Amino acid sequence: MVNPYSGGKKGVRLLPVIEKRLGRAGIEYHTHLSLYHEHTVKIASELDIARYDAIVAVGGDGTNFHVLNGLLSRFRPEIIPPLGILPIGSGNSFARDLGIFSLDDGLRSILENEAKWIDVCSFFQAEKNIILLISPGSALSRMWPKPPGNLNGWGIFPISPASSIEPRPWIFTIWNLK
Repeated sequence: MVNPYSGGKKGVRLLPVIEKRLGRAGIEYHTHLSLYHEHTVKIASELDIARYDAIVAVGGDGTNFHVLNGLLSRFRPEIIPPLGILPIGSGNSFARDLGIFSLDDGLRSILENEAKWIDVCSFFQAEKNIILLISPGSALSRMWPKPPGNLNGWGIFPISPASSIEPRPWIFTIWNLK
């Protein structure tokens, strides 16, 4: 899934380079272009994921967030194929946390099938399911040890927004995706 507007429209300029590299490696792919804000959420939620060995987000942190939220809005975490990241956004913080510092690093990771585990946190606030990627180096990722299995844990996490007097409970689950 490609965000053509990511990183100052790098997606438009770099898509031919990406397609050429994947083609040379003999990788069959389907390109889905995002046409509007959060379109990747819709695209990801409507994919027939059984057809894919991997799903790749071409964009920045927002693209990664939207692709994962789209997938998890419809599919159980354990059936989602590995997610690839080709960082062409302006920040690419999440990719850097995974050791992917450039488009070449991302392509190499995909071509060499270098999967890494990440934590994903899902919680509900005001009837809306919110899904967060927890980077390996983040403070949140260091709060819980990694038990075996897919489910790390669950609980009630009291959050008190600055504009609120009463703490509001957020119910969350955490699982690993590879």
